[in-house]
Amino acid sequence: LFRENLDYLMERFEALDISQGILEFHTGYHILESAHSSLREYLEIDSWDTIVKEMNENTSTLSFGSRLCVYIYKELSSVVPSYYNYYLSTSKFIEDKYVTRRELRKNPLPVLPSPSFLFGHRIYNETIR
Repeated sequence: LFRENLDYLMERFEALDISQGILEFHTGYHILESAHSSLREYLEIDSWDTIVKEMNENTSTLSFGSRLCVYIYKELSSVVPSYYNYYLSTSKFIEDKYVTRRELRKNPLPVLPSPSFLFGHRIYNETIR
């Protein structure tokens, strides 16, 4: 079940724009991680690191070819330079409001298999969106 949830979370992250998806992924990841650590006290389940490495498709500890690494690199190299300006005075990337965004071809949002997959309950899913 943790593998399915993590896979859904990664698919959703890959389907969203990086500026939208990073916070949602961060929140979902920590919810899953804390649920796993709570259940691990009572059940014999794989370690969290093993599950993450399996779902992230890590090939080795020094490899930068993992699923999330490739996606983030692709987004940072194509989207950020096109639509954001870096301001040295604030040390931040600010979205350029004068550049019209062209619709990038992305994966469609994955279908939510169960109401508990995103934030644990249907009511939380609707509230957070």
